[in-house]
Amino acid sequence: MKRFIIAMLLVLCMAFGAYGAESVTLSDAGGRIYDNQGNWIQYIITVTITTAADGSLTAKTINAADTGIIRGGPVGWCLDEVYVDPGATQPDADSTLTITQLGADLLGGNGSELIHNANTTTTHPACDGQPKRREVFTDLSLDVTGNTANSATMTIYLIFVRPN
Repeated sequence: MKRFIIAMLLVLCMAFGAYGAESVTLSDAGGRIYDNQGNWIQYIITVTITTAADGSLTAKTINAADTGIIRGGPVGWCLDEVYVDPGATQPDADSTLTITQLGADLLGGNGSELIHNANTTTTHPACDGQPKRREVFTDLSLDVTGNTANSATMTIYLIFVRPN
């Protein structure tokens, strides 16, 4: 009987530990856009996020090993635009999205309160308060803060273009 009770407790602990675990998935399905000469000019990475049961999310590194999709990762491309679409389990209104490279905020503060609980939002990278494409030359870090909604879901679309 003791073994049965211990086994049941272990099963319950494992079930509750797995429930509410955060997840981040990267995809490039349908994300390649070509010009009329067949040149690859735009690329979209879709990041699907489910926060932990307490609403938190561990920052996610986006690199060649994760994506393997932009010829060695997003390096050599420019981040042009970011869309955030709240999911079925809505995040808190006015949560913040940060995308950094070597610790520098590529959105230049434009990710502050970007994530809404009902509306799709968009922003452009910025430098010194001005919209500007930001070249990617190393790994990116994506982080969501200010959310406390349990197991919130959202989809983030990172749109990259070739440098001019």
